[in-house]
Amino acid sequence: MTNKFVLACGVLVIVGHSLHSQSYTQIVEIVQRFISPRASMVQLTKADPISGDVIQKEPAAFQLQGQFVRPDIAFAENTAVNKGANHILSINILRPEGDGYRIVFTKTYYDRVIFAQNFKTIGFQEIKLSDGRVGMLVITSSGASLGGDPEIFTWEEGVGYVNVIPPEVGGGYHFLWADDRGKLRLQILYSKGKYNTNAPPAVLLIWNEQTNKMEIVK
Repeated sequence: MTNKFVLACGVLVIVGHSLHSQSYTQIVEIVQRFISPRASMVQLTKADPISGDVIQKEPAAFQLQGQFVRPDIAFAENTAVNKGANHILSINILRPEGDGYRIVFTKTYYDRVIFAQNFKTIGFQEIKLSDGRVGMLVITSSGASLGGDPEIFTWEEGVGYVNVIPPEVGGGYHFLWADDRGKLRLQILYSKGKYNTNAPPAVLLIWNEQTNKMEIVK
């Protein structure tokens, strides 16, 4: 299959690749056809902890592989507004449809960036919730010193992508996650460092397969 063209003003894009398994280069190629006018793809970076120089950079795009036979694709883009004084961060998800893709999820953030931790952008990636179920982790921030606000979006049939982190969970300064007997465990720390003794205690969340939500461990 070789045909590549845009149908219905960019809503459905026909691409010449297998929809079951894409290389990273193919994923970026597909995403670029959906980038909004005057927008650019967000770059995920890794910096040298000594010099602060960026040593690795790649476009913010990945497949949500664990839940669908034909994986969705998530990507992040930035659009400058007010003559470059501000910007809009947009998180989008593409769903395979026929021989192309269609946007099924978009959320925008004003003057926010994807969160970095330990000199690496960590706030935009696929995250495993349980066996056979994945989510899109999004952590955004207004600035490194202000911490980040976490969200995890996963597909709910008949509803769409929903955030499964409880609304009462606020932002944090450090995020740790691991597999806990087949379920995601997420810890949010509110301390900026070991000398920040007045910080609230950390919050621990774990995936609940009955409610399909992340729940606070009391």
